Formats: sequence, C-alpha cells, structure tokens
Amino acid sequence: MWSIGNGQRVNIREDKWLKRGVIGGPANVNEPKKVAELIDVAEGQWNEQKLEEIFDEQTKQEILSIPIQPQETNDELFWKGTKSGCYTVKNGYNIIRQESSKKLAEQLSSSTQTPRALWNSIWNLKGITRIEAWLMKFTKKQNGLPSLEMVATTLWHIWKSRNNSIFRGQNPNAEENCRSCARNGREGAASPTWIAPERGRLKINVDGSLVEGSTDGAIACICRDHTGVLVDGLTKSVKGSSVAQVETLAVLEAMRFAKQ
Repeated sequence: MWSIGNGQRVNIREDKWLKRGVIGGPANVNEPKKVAELIDVAEGQWNEQKLEEIFDEQTKQEILSIPIQPQETNDELFWKGTKSGCYTVKNGYNIIRQESSKKLAEQLSSSTQTPRALWNSIWNLKGITRIEAWLMKFTKKQNGLPSLEMVATTLWHIWKSRNNSIFRGQNPNAEENCRSCARNGREGAASPTWIAPERGRLKINVDGSLVEGSTDGAIACICRDHTGVLVDGLTKSVKGSSVAQVETLAVLEAMRFAKQ
C-alpha cells in the first residue's frame, strides 16, 4: 500500500493508496492521473473542488482524512501487516495461513463434516464383529496366509484407490497398489502404535495428503476416547503447495474441530 508524500508516483485509480483498496473504474474526461494533481500545493491541502467533481462523498472524505506532507516528501510503499511497515517472510506466512483458515471455514459445511450419528451407526453395526473375526483368523498365519497387518494394509490401499478413482478421476493401478502394499506392510512392523489418552480425555489424530504434481489435497482427523472407540471425525478437500502445508492445515482444522 502507498503512503502519500507529494503524490507524484501514485496513480489515482490503479494504485492502492486508500484503506478501501484500489479505486478502479473508468476515468472521467480530463481527469488527472496522479494523486499529486489532487493536491493544492500553494495552500498545502487537498483540492476539495476537484475531489467533489471526481469522487463520491465517502471516497472524498477518506482522501481528506490523509494528512498532506511537505512537497519534498516522496511517496513510499509500506507493508500494512507489520508496525514497521516492512515486509517479513514470517508475517507473509502468517497472513497466508490466516487467509487459508478463513477459506476453510467458509467451505466447511455439513456436506464435508461427517455427522456424529453416522459414526455411531457405523461402529454399532453387527457386521463389524464378523469382519473382525474374518481378519483375526489371519493372525495365526496358517497355510501360508498373510498377516493381519498385511491384510489390513491391502484393504486400505484398495479403499484409497477406490476414492482416487471416484473423487479425483485417477485410473486404478493394480501393480502399483501391490508394490505399495508390500512396502507398507514391511514398514508397518516398525511403525509406532497408537497411544491411548488418559481416562476421561479424548485424543485426535490427523493426517493430510497431496496429489503428486498438483495442488489438490485432502485432510482427515479422528477423535477417540481412552478405550480407542471412535467418537467423531471429519474429512475434507483442501488446496496446498506441499505435503507439509496440507498437514499443517489438517492440524489447524483439527483444532477448530475440537473447539466446536
């Protein structure tokens, strides 16, 4: 944003020099182009007659509220995000993060947040016990059958591939899925286990992913009690430039979710 000195460097309609933003719009016939032409140098004040001819009352009053500087004072650009008026990478990052949070809040709706009643219904299904029993029989590794971890990993990759096909239009790659299952299955043995919170407390786990070569990402969070029972959760699509940024958005969304 411009800080007005003598007004010689600032364009009236194209540059941002008012708090309301860029004035914009088509110029009137014989309308001055520079802010300097709106200043009565001899009187050291704004030329109110010109302001009345060109602008509406609100814009005029905002211009009149800007103090006139000595003519030797040059116009200067300043960053309004800091008290010093100087831009810093830290401040720029914080502003981007705040804007991203606002957009996420605007996008958040009942269609992106899974209702609590739905989760309760899923986890109360009688079929869950049969699925658990079906999975548990693999833990004994009888007749060369794979481990429970490998079966669960394979099912997860199938589910993920299905979601990518439906929501992102990606064609399933069975060969790549098999390689990922084998790789993740080997890594799973050394993966940390979930640690339950204290009795009477809840624990939220989050994750985020980013489609390679694009800005399309997704985040998810689940909330469990000290017994490991799922209490609530949510999933939603986001935009990001890196996996770290998407995972940061996941943490921010989880904090907002917990507060609600």
